[in-house]
Amino acid sequence: MLKWRVDYAKKVGGTMSLATTYAVVDIETTGTSIDGTNRMIQFSCVFVKNGQIINHFNTMVNPLMPIPKEVQHLTGITNKDVKKAPLFEDVAGTIFALLQGTTFVAHNINFDYRFLNAELERVGYPPCELQGIDTVQLSQILLPTLPSFKLSYLSEYLNLSHLHPHHADSDADATAQLLIFLLKRINNLPLRCLELIASFQNSLLMQTRLCFKESLTKRRHMPNTLPAHLQEIGGIVLRRFELTARAQQEGRYPRDEAAKKQLFANVLEWRPAQIEMMDYVHSLFQEKDKSRLVLEAPTGLGKTLGYLIPAAYTANAGGTVVISTATTVLQTQMQEQVLPLLQQILPFEITAAVLKGSQHYIDLEKFSWSLHQPQGKQTRLLQLRLLVWLTITKTGDLSDCI
Repeated sequence: MLKWRVDYAKKVGGTMSLATTYAVVDIETTGTSIDGTNRMIQFSCVFVKNGQIINHFNTMVNPLMPIPKEVQHLTGITNKDVKKAPLFEDVAGTIFALLQGTTFVAHNINFDYRFLNAELERVGYPPCELQGIDTVQLSQILLPTLPSFKLSYLSEYLNLSHLHPHHADSDADATAQLLIFLLKRINNLPLRCLELIASFQNSLLMQTRLCFKESLTKRRHMPNTLPAHLQEIGGIVLRRFELTARAQQEGRYPRDEAAKKQLFANVLEWRPAQIEMMDYVHSLFQEKDKSRLVLEAPTGLGKTLGYLIPAAYTANAGGTVVISTATTVLQTQMQEQVLPLLQQILPFEITAAVLKGSQHYIDLEKFSWSLHQPQGKQTRLLQLRLLVWLTITKTGDLSDCI
């Protein structure tokens, strides 16, 4: 057995290609320990070929032991559901035969692949000698801005059909849909990005890297032209910063009370102190020799709009206004809450750009250098995520990815 493991590791580590049929597997078990104390209670497999689901296989399995309450609650599978199901040794031959000649795919492959092989060996079968792809790692690389890579979250985010989470047949079907989506996404990566990801031979689980390598092989025989929204700098592909020129629009600051009330109609309540602040700020912007203006106002006055409204009129007339905040939290609040409200009030379109300290942005020169240095697997995985993120980010703000 040891000789097989060494020979197979050499075989798949070389130039081996992925099998054309993907066997997307999910299993439910009595527990997560792979020490012989747990048993399988459901096995499901969805077969994918040429970007389409071509077949399904599903069976409940009698574990010959009680299913723990927490597992029943999580999966919805009860002792009654498996009481008349076949034993694993009765379906092991069918499962082993179905998987032959396929590429094994799972969402967290380290568990499903190892548990299945342990069960096969327990009942006298050899372990599967299959190539394997982990859709968790593929998702982490190709969807780098997501806060979670749980299958339930990915299914909701991508609008995948997933009717019964933690039920093997539904999980396998959702993972198959996810795989199809991710493989298409790989094929749409820029060639240079593919080259860099494929160059890291041993950074990903099992043969997950071959997804990138095979796409790269096909793409090398196709035209290699970057789309207009991308550029290559220092061997790294990144999204261009797009600055849209906007023509000056009509809109004069409302000087009298009637004009201000019309501006605020149905959006803001009338606050005399806020109006007074607006006028002070507007007067400051109109001065040729800019002096300083210090304002102190109580909570609830509406200070932010009190200076943003006259600032927006100044910017619309061709001026430039820079607003400095004490924290990035205030920046986010202004961008996500205040500016949309401001747009409802004003009779013209406004645009704004957010700038943060240098620690929020990636140093391309240092990042490029780090790609060519020895790194641990977790660091390398983060680098691969960043390579993809650079092709899609419109802000360059690392907080979107990390």
